[in-house]
Amino acid sequence: MARVSLTPRRTVFFRLMEWCSKRAYGKVLAPGRALAHNPRVLRSDPAFAGRAPQAHY
Repeated sequence: MARVSLTPRRTVFFRLMEWCSKRAYGKVLAPGRALAHNPRVLRSDPAFAGRAPQAHY
């Protein structure tokens, strides 16, 4: 059972994330809904994922 409710507020950014998720995967994924409870985390997660391949290890 999820500790975080998967029904966050439907902000503009969350709706954009929903649209992208539905387009890419055919449904809205649960991790995206969980991240939407904290807008700063929701915005920073795609930024981190986009920069990770550019990192020099």
